[in-house]
Amino acid sequence: MKTEVPDESTPLLSFSQERENVVTALTQAEDKRKTALSASICFAFSAGFAAFQSNLFDVAGIGSYVAAIIFAAPCWKLSNWMWHSLAICSIAPEIASRYGQKTIRNAWEFWDFESWITAQFNNQEQQLTSWQSEGNYRNIAYRLREVSVQPARRTRPSSPPRYYLMAEISVPASFSGRIEIRLRNSVTDPFISFIKQMLGDDSRIYTSDQSFDEIFEIYGENCPDYQDLLTPALRKALLTIAQYGVRQRFSARFEKGWFYLDFPIETPIFKNASLLQPMPQLMDAIQQLWWDLTMPQRLIDGLTGNYEGPLL
Repeated sequence: MKTEVPDESTPLLSFSQERENVVTALTQAEDKRKTALSASICFAFSAGFAAFQSNLFDVAGIGSYVAAIIFAAPCWKLSNWMWHSLAICSIAPEIASRYGQKTIRNAWEFWDFESWITAQFNNQEQQLTSWQSEGNYRNIAYRLREVSVQPARRTRPSSPPRYYLMAEISVPASFSGRIEIRLRNSVTDPFISFIKQMLGDDSRIYTSDQSFDEIFEIYGENCPDYQDLLTPALRKALLTIAQYGVRQRFSARFEKGWFYLDFPIETPIFKNASLLQPMPQLMDAIQQLWWDLTMPQRLIDGLTGNYEGPLL
């Protein structure tokens, strides 16, 4: 991606300019939380009551009270997950629209009820999109979404959910093929590289930056323009990410006109938002939410050579 002169009409990234808007947004979101709380209690109670009255569970040897809890608990969990998404979508326009965010979609728009029910009772891993924002920053389109991977039911006690932020940045210059960039593993990568060489796999790409090649491995497929994509600004940005997130195994790639960055996170974004947590009490967590929502903007500035400092 080429270095570009910053658009003077786009405000500099600064949370201090958003504080007044945040207070108003939290107050408005509190009314939505109370409504959602009432609806969620009714939803969980209805599911539990239906199970309580069903004779099928008596035949199966499950007590009516146990059946009610079994059905009510996942409904309450689902409601909390949905509200977490709605809370983010309620606040996001007030803290990210100034920086190019056009829309933000909540979990309802991605949720498949049939798949969710199946995953509750089968031994299947489930991937859920919590929310997705889209916008245009400095004339470059972007998308950002949070994904949670729920482990298979059999392994849930020992395997907690995994969470990811996935950023997609439009590449202004056209290119063909695919480039994959990943952190090197000092234990397994030498062996994998040796096997690929033995099999005649010459897809490995090296840059002129030795410090970069020591940390990352790059593989290309039908991409003759890779030198135009692996710019000094891109390499510097990825090295910065590796420096500040050394314990995180992130991956990046160029494909179909976009740059993709998948980054694991320890906990959900805005994790304290729940049906039982009043929104005005979350003021201290808003700055971190702003930081997470504006990750694509920092990436765009970093990839074009217009940003110094941590990106994620």
